[in-house]
Amino acid sequence: MGNYFLLSVAPESFGLIYYRDHELTDEDNPMLGLTFLAQTFTDFIQRLHDTDYTAPDWEAEHDAALRNILKHPK
Repeated sequence: MGNYFLLSVAPESFGLIYYRDHELTDEDNPMLGLTFLAQTFTDFIQRLHDTDYTAPDWEAEHDAALRNILKHPK
């Protein structure tokens, strides 16, 4: 349906997994519609099965780091 799961290959965020909702995406704001899901592919797979999942504190740090990367791409 146009939505994607993204696996980062950038050195500063290698292996992080995000979900991108195409209906919320905006060219002027690339963060819109992008949701951080997991630090590793293993974490991502485990979350698919864990109905009692609680987001760890480091997720907010990764979201902030991604916003910084998108504002200042190399």
